[in-house]
Amino acid sequence: MRSLADELLSPSEDFVRLFCSRVYSGRFTHAVKGQFTEITKRALQEFISDRVNMRLKSALEGELQPQVATDPALTTDESSEDEDVSQVVTTAEEIEAYYVVKSIVREVVDANRIFIRDTQSYCGVLLDDNNRKPICRFYFNGNRRYVGLLDEEKKTTRHRIETLNDIYGFSDELCAAALRYSPRADESSDNS
Repeated sequence: MRSLADELLSPSEDFVRLFCSRVYSGRFTHAVKGQFTEITKRALQEFISDRVNMRLKSALEGELQPQVATDPALTTDESSEDEDVSQVVTTAEEIEAYYVVKSIVREVVDANRIFIRDTQSYCGVLLDDNNRKPICRFYFNGNRRYVGLLDEEKKTTRHRIETLNDIYGFSDELCAAALRYSPRADESSDNS
């Protein structure tokens, strides 16, 4: 999984050469490599973004209907509900950041328990797809990027990042957040 995340963030020459050979018959020069590296990176980001948006949209369509019908607090005018859903756009950058966090946190919890959920104000990484188990939040709306780390009281502290690789600097905090909700955290505190 980490190799895939690395290829998405910075495609290797072999990876770029693979895609280049399928659409370009000329020599693979340094200039061609540079051009196709950017094309490959953008194409992968768009592909993943499209696939995730499609999955999220189908999941939201399936989950929102029963929830609205059973919870009176969630009932709203249907047109405003459609506007809220359409305003949420999960970017390729948020997906890449999710994969970075997932690659970090999988060291302490099963990777299948780590989910992404986007809202209008932030994109969250959750344990067990549960809003009550946040691992971190991404605030990538605008020209500045922040990673929100949550303490034990679930208060968020935003940390500005320049690149997605900066997320690796918060590995200890991310793992600690995931372990807070994991049965392993309870077992280790009982042993001490």
